[in-house]
Amino acid sequence: MIDEMDDETRGMEELLGRYRPAGPEAALRARVVREGRKRSRTAYWEALAAVLLVGMNLAQIGGSVTQVIPAPRVDQGRAEKIAAAIDQLELPLDAGERRMMAEQLAAGERLVRLPVIHGAIMNDTSKGVLP
Repeated sequence: MIDEMDDETRGMEELLGRYRPAGPEAALRARVVREGRKRSRTAYWEALAAVLLVGMNLAQIGGSVTQVIPAPRVDQGRAEKIAAAIDQLELPLDAGERRMMAEQLAAGERLVRLPVIHGAIMNDTSKGVLP
């Protein structure tokens, strides 16, 4: 039994020794390698650009939700006066909505007031009328 296995093993070794795998021609291999190297040169810059874009997006997101200089607190006395003025208008609002609107209006008083200029003014087609 051992002799039979040795004969089979030798036969397999001979077959494997004669086997030559079919591969691409040398010119094709050289072209594939050359294209791969060309791609690796640009891949670095593409990856760097992708990292920079992701970093800038994360910085924009972080900057938009992070308050570096906290906004000053709303003067509650002023908000109460605005809420009383809203009450006089007899709007169909409950107390929570009136309070929220009054605080928003009080907080908005600190903003810089800029006129809204209609695009037609730039073309001088509407005699300076604000929309």
